[in-house]
Amino acid sequence: MANDRNLSFEFRSGDRFGAYEILRVAGSGGMGSVYEAIEHPLGRRVALKIVHGGAPSSPESLQRFLVEAKALASLDHPSIVALYGFGEIDGVHYMAMEFVEGIPLDEFINSTAYSIFDALDIFRQIGEGIRVAHEREFLCPIYT
Repeated sequence: MANDRNLSFEFRSGDRFGAYEILRVAGSGGMGSVYEAIEHPLGRRVALKIVHGGAPSSPESLQRFLVEAKALASLDHPSIVALYGFGEIDGVHYMAMEFVEGIPLDEFINSTAYSIFDALDIFRQIGEGIRVAHEREFLCPIYT
């Protein structure tokens, strides 16, 4: 696993990254990929977010990654994942976060296997997390 600072950089199951053992890709987005991993020697499952290409493509993207990490580190709520670690190993920037078992929200919404009560409960939890982040001024005000 070499860091060529390109978008094809990725880990495979069984790779080691510092104290982390990669299990699988859990998802990906505009800024990077998230891996399910085990943090050794604690044996704790984590969500390990790695910036695309291993390193931010610009000072601005590194700043966004840092702002995200600081926001997570300062928020404490059951609807917001906990940040366990943040840093750089061999030029690869990462965040280690609480791993939450489940299906992605878009899959949940597109499934037909939930009741209106399930949906209301999920959206209540999302709303609570947004409220807490908003109160800490991590979200822009909503203008009507």
